[in-house]
Amino acid sequence: MRTSEASDRVKTNRGGYRLLLMMLLAIAVVVVLYMVRSWGPGVEIGTGKTDTTPPWKQWQRLQVKLRKEPVGRPTEEQLELSEPIGFAAEAYEGDADRGQVAVFLTPDGNVAGDWTGQYYITKKLDHQVIMSHFKGCIVPSEVYEDANEQDPSKLYFIAKGPFSILETDADSGRVRNVTGSIYATGWVDTERYFTGKITITSDEKHFKAYYWEGPSTKNTVMSPAGFGF
Repeated sequence: MRTSEASDRVKTNRGGYRLLLMMLLAIAVVVVLYMVRSWGPGVEIGTGKTDTTPPWKQWQRLQVKLRKEPVGRPTEEQLELSEPIGFAAEAYEGDADRGQVAVFLTPDGNVAGDWTGQYYITKKLDHQVIMSHFKGCIVPSEVYEDANEQDPSKLYFIAKGPFSILETDADSGRVRNVTGSIYATGWVDTERYFTGKITITSDEKHFKAYYWEGPSTKNTVMSPAGFGF
């Protein structure tokens, strides 16, 4: 009788181990799929160009870093954020208008802004931005680099949020709501001149990027309260 009971306990333990192993394998698969999605490259819609460091990859890396240490303050070479500064300008895809972007930086390193507007992808395909806003922070450790030189005096920032676009096809009469994530990334130099882009994506695999640049804007509408600080 005791031998039978012991055998049953062994079988139960083995069954429990198998179940635990299956659960661990399932968790591992989910983690791998998440990493592939979040850390993988992105393909630009329309051009097919691959971005090996898309903004969602930068954002994930930043979140890991922020769990260990604060983002820090601008270096002596970078712009001193002694007061809030704002920026507002048109966004473009080549020569085509893609709405308006507003970005706001505060002395504590917070970043926020929004994207608004209505524009045509083609003569018959209209996009109206229903909702889009983003929040993030400066990243002083990032160093600007192009094909010719590095410029450590430029201050990098990144922000993320949701977007919602109403797409209307004049030919078919079809109307659909396009949603996803928007990332605002850019640089500001010591003269308060901004350069950057907004990236919109619905699957963190494919994206569209719209570019903007210009000097800091003194505008009473652009205030910390207006962006939810």
